[in-house]
Amino acid sequence: MYHVLSARTALLERRAWLCAFSEVRTLTSLFVVQCSEVYMIPLIVRCLFFLSCSADYGVKTFAGTPYGSQGWENPSVDGVGSDARVDASTGFVRDPSSGLLYFSDYYRSTILTFNPNTTEVATVLQYEFYKSPTSRVRFGELVFDARNTLYASGNVNFQGAALLQVDLTTLTVSTVAGSVQQMGYVDSIVGTEARFGGMWFAIDEEYRVAYVGDAGNHVIRTIVLLGFAENPVGRVGTFAGKAGSAGNQDGSLEAARFNNPTNVIIDPPTRSLFVAVLDGIRRINLDQGIVTTISGTVGVQLYPSRGLFYGFIASRVHEINLATGAERVVAGNGEVVYKDSDVGLEASFHNSYDLYVDPPTNTAYVSDWSGTIRGVSAQ
Repeated sequence: MYHVLSARTALLERRAWLCAFSEVRTLTSLFVVQCSEVYMIPLIVRCLFFLSCSADYGVKTFAGTPYGSQGWENPSVDGVGSDARVDASTGFVRDPSSGLLYFSDYYRSTILTFNPNTTEVATVLQYEFYKSPTSRVRFGELVFDARNTLYASGNVNFQGAALLQVDLTTLTVSTVAGSVQQMGYVDSIVGTEARFGGMWFAIDEEYRVAYVGDAGNHVIRTIVLLGFAENPVGRVGTFAGKAGSAGNQDGSLEAARFNNPTNVIIDPPTRSLFVAVLDGIRRINLDQGIVTTISGTVGVQLYPSRGLFYGFIASRVHEINLATGAERVVAGNGEVVYKDSDVGLEASFHNSYDLYVDPPTNTAYVSDWSGTIRGVSAQ
């Protein structure tokens, strides 16, 4: 069994191993220096920046037609603006090489791109593990690493949980760890033999591992992404918490307990891993191995930004101040309907599949259940 202590030890050994190779060390250093100039690391976390000091936000639709593309009989359609058809869009992430936002159509095993400048939606690939529309691999979260490799979470009909690697050159998909067909709790040196009860992940470039929020097992897991003989790629270990034991205790990695951990985000400057749980927001100090609670506010999808979090909660976009705990709503009136408005608090959302804050466009993109991609931005 690859338990908490061995997972932690493996990460420390990885740091020493990486430092022995100047090529890898140089790549990591160049990456950090480049990104630190704008205080964001888009290849590692979903977003790490401040939307605006302004209290005035507006909400508008960028792509899709409200309620124009629901159901299996209505697949996503490429197009510009309202001519495009999107549904169940999730996993938004910026490709640093092209500037396009990649996202997935969760129900149709499709990965697409959205151009923020032109509002064009284009299909990249559709991956079918089986031929049946109800048994396709569903792509969830998408993350680019520092090498511009695209990773995705995936499952077949909600029955599995796996970390997948997507080759955008050959348009092929391979499994790094877990199974798209089976859930469970198994740590393993062989990635495809491991099992997860959920797959929300963030990539730590310093250690070259993925941290996973495993909601079904109430733990934080690790997956090796750059390995060697004793610690191969795909190796899975439990990093924090105890499998099957839900709770909210703070403390050491072994003593801490988590209640359905989902979204995880790394803040490299502070070496912190933020975790969204059912009863709040937790912080793991990755250097010290200590877990603390930083907010009792229910976190669904969190995006830290210079001490601020942005999350979509109860059909509203919330902003939470990490230092003071103060919270405010920046968009949405709480009604579960579709409505754009130049005044953010007068707009409404028909719930959300995903929320992604994009630094270059200074916009929070919301994947609305109405079948649209909408944006929240300062006026």
